[in-house]
Amino acid sequence: MSLPIEGSMGPMGGLIMPSFWCLPRRFVRGPAAAAAIALINTVGSSGGIFGPSLVGFFRTLGGGDTGAFYALATLSLIGSIASLGLRRLRTFHPAALASPAT
Repeated sequence: MSLPIEGSMGPMGGLIMPSFWCLPRRFVRGPAAAAAIALINTVGSSGGIFGPSLVGFFRTLGGGDTGAFYALATLSLIGSIASLGLRRLRTFHPAALASPAT
């Protein structure tokens, strides 16, 4: 069962990552955009360092794998809600930026 799931991760990453990496350029331009991309890369890399420790912590706290998976699902849900909240910003509405607000 895990082989089909792992096999689908590559194509799904190819669909999600291009839309993710264009976000910093929607907010900032020039050298600041490069710094924003570097910050995102740093946060992602730190996930590889702290992720296993967090899973171990939640496994201990929850008494098994179930607690760890619930905690990770909750963190993913919080990240998804934060991403959806970005849609309310004026940056994602080019028409609102072109005309002054009345």
